[in-house]
Amino acid sequence: SEPSPSEQAAASIISELSAPTLVVEDTLEHAGGTLTILKIANATLDTWPDNAQRRLRVWKPPNFDAKKPPMKDGWPCIFLNDGQNLFDDDMSFAPQSWRAGLATAEAIRAGKIPPCVLVGIDHAGERRIFDY
Repeated sequence: SEPSPSEQAAASIISELSAPTLVVEDTLEHAGGTLTILKIANATLDTWPDNAQRRLRVWKPPNFDAKKPPMKDGWPCIFLNDGQNLFDDDMSFAPQSWRAGLATAEAIRAGKIPPCVLVGIDHAGERRIFDY
């Protein structure tokens, strides 16, 4: 399937890449919202010479509607490093995920933050230090 407008917007964080391709790998229910895993393929960036494929993980909150954003300027997005560690223990490089979707969903429910989209980009494994 084609990436949604919010998933395409997430690609803005890779604007330095030349001709990347976004492929939807999976869409899962997570923390009451939707987690979409996108593969970035055919990308070139100085810090990725041996690692031209990465994943973006885009979490959209419950009741997400691209046509009805909570802010007049659109959907707020929070961009996070180490995307594979953000949402699910089984996907995490570490022994436990950071539970970003669960924490964000709770903060939204409690009225502490407006509904927002989380975008995580996976790190480069052994080459992680070059991401910073």
